[in-house]
Amino acid sequence: MRIDKLIRVQRRDDVTTDDTALIDGQEYKVRQIQYVVDIRPRVMDLSLERLVHG
Repeated sequence: MRIDKLIRVQRRDDVTTDDTALIDGQEYKVRQIQYVVDIRPRVMDLSLERLVHG
């Protein structure tokens, strides 16, 4: 697995590793979700792999 970007976002329980994210016009596949504890508001770290279309 290649990780191209790691982002921290507000926690959403409907995000899964079946999802993609569009950031600055680039599409990424969610490869891993890590829920961070003891932080308010609740957050999660998303490990993303850039998708190359072509």
